[in-house]
Amino acid sequence: MILFYTLKNPSFPEYIYPTDSGVMSLDINVEHPYLIAVGFYDGNVAVYNIVESRTGPVYISTAKTGKHTDPVWQVCCSGCSCCSCCYCSSDRIYSRSDEGSPALLVSLDLSAAFNIVVDHSILLNRLSCCFGVFDVVHSWIQSHLQGWTQSVHIGLYSSVVTSCSVGVFQGSVLGPPLYSFYTSPLFTIAESQQVI
Repeated sequence: MILFYTLKNPSFPEYIYPTDSGVMSLDINVEHPYLIAVGFYDGNVAVYNIVESRTGPVYISTAKTGKHTDPVWQVCCSGCSCCSCCYCSSDRIYSRSDEGSPALLVSLDLSAAFNIVVDHSILLNRLSCCFGVFDVVHSWIQSHLQGWTQSVHIGLYSSVVTSCSVGVFQGSVLGPPLYSFYTSPLFTIAESQQVI
C-alpha cells in the first residue's frame, strides 16, 4: 500500500493506493511532482498520478512490457536512465581522480548481502547505539530476527536444520531498512579516510 500525507493533515493520508506487492522503491518526478514512480517486490514498475482521481497506477509494467523478475530496488523518474546514472558516477570518479583526490564507489549486490553479511547482534547494537531504537521497538525487531532456521530439501533428502544468526530476510518489509542501518558506518569510514 502506498500512502501520501500532506503537511495540512499529517495524521491521515491524503492519497491511498492499494498494491498487490510490497513497495521496494519510490521516486517523485522533479519536473512533474504529481508523478510518482514505484518499484515493487514482484518486479513490476508503476507510475502513479496523484492529481487524477483513480485508485491505481496510470502505467504498470507487465511481462510483455519488460517486467523485472527480481525486486526493483531503485527507480528513477527524473529523466535519468540507469546508463546516465552510471555515466554521472563515472564522471564524478574521473573528476576526483583528475584533481588528485581519492574516490570511492560502493556497488553492492544486495540480494546476496541480505542473506550473508548482517550479523544480528551487531545490527541490534547499532540500532540502539546509533539510531535510538529502544524498548518495545528494539524487542520487536529482535524477535523478528530470532528463531529463523534453514535447511536444504532435494527430493526425499534433507540437510540438517541450522539456526540463522546472520542475514536480513528478503521479502520482508524490514529487510532494506535494517540492511541500511547495518551498513550505515560505510559513509563515516569513507569520510574518515577522505574518499568522499
